[in-house]
Amino acid sequence: RNVFTNSWIDAPKAKEAAKALISVGADVITQGVDMPAPQEAAKEAGKWFIGWDSDMAPLAPEVTLTSALLHWKVIYLDVVKKVMDGTWKSSDYYWGMDKGAISIAPYGPMVPDEVKKYVDNRKQEIIDGKFEVFKGPLKYQDGTEFVPQGKVATDEQILSMTQFLEGVVGSTK
Repeated sequence: RNVFTNSWIDAPKAKEAAKALISVGADVITQGVDMPAPQEAAKEAGKWFIGWDSDMAPLAPEVTLTSALLHWKVIYLDVVKKVMDGTWKSSDYYWGMDKGAISIAPYGPMVPDEVKKYVDNRKQEIIDGKFEVFKGPLKYQDGTEFVPQGKVATDEQILSMTQFLEGVVGSTK
């Protein structure tokens, strides 16, 4: 399930969104906001949490499984280098694990070894280009084809998605 707060900085709203998810049975909370309010809700409810942007484990180590880490330095260094040598052109960056722009924080002690091994293997497959997250066949919730069998969604397709994929509970409306 997903809850949109439409704000990066509304901590009470973010915490209420996490509580709403917990109230309908969510066992793991994560967020795309830059604050610990959803993590606090998870801790208060005894639910697991996955952080975003930086290692959030120090704020609630007893419930934080790991965090997705965004390494802006990698992108900034590339931009600065290209500006300095006159080759930079305005563009969007959609860099992932393969270029070192995204990684995973250390696992919390509650994460079982077999889960760590599975995630580490999948992470390496992504880095090596052996696993594509958005590889078809993929359909939207309404059954409309998003990505055909054997094809991989482009950045443009992913960025223009207006509904969730089949299997995701919730709505973007």
